[in-house]
Amino acid sequence: MSPRDLLRPAGFLAAFGSALIHLAIAPEHMAEASWIGWSFLLAFCLLGATAVTVLADDSPVGWHAGALGCAGMVAALLLSRTTGLPGGYREGWEPAAVWSLGLELAFLGCYAARSTGARGRRWKEVAPDADAGQALAGGTPAARPGDGGTGRPAAPRQLAVELSRRPAAPQGDP
Repeated sequence: MSPRDLLRPAGFLAAFGSALIHLAIAPEHMAEASWIGWSFLLAFCLLGATAVTVLADDSPVGWHAGALGCAGMVAALLLSRTTGLPGGYREGWEPAAVWSLGLELAFLGCYAARSTGARGRRWKEVAPDADAGQALAGGTPAARPGDGGTGRPAAPRQLAVELSRRPAAPQGDP
């Protein structure tokens, strides 16, 4: 099992764990300020849907939505602990906040690792060697300079001889 295979379950556990934390502390925040409590319930729904989507079919949509949601939650958490949120709402660094921050950063790390690995793999799949594709299809590769029309690459010596036979470019006074 490669490290890349672990990104999916790790992303699921990070999103699901953070979702459960948001659900557990939503009632106490609802008592303080209802809009904060509702935002915690919204975070629970988003993270729960992300966890299910990532685990069920490894959908890029789930990863993207989860990354956007986690980035927003990290920003809101940091603002609520430093400058405060609208209405003068400010919180301390209780253990649930620290755990939630860690899980959201873990999800973002999984997202970054998955995105980087996927981009590299997709690049190879989208841009294969054109000659190899034609050879697999039973065709002949396109002719190239120095191949004599055969579609096969020229030997280095043959290519050097052909290039030496070309007329020199006219030299002008500068």
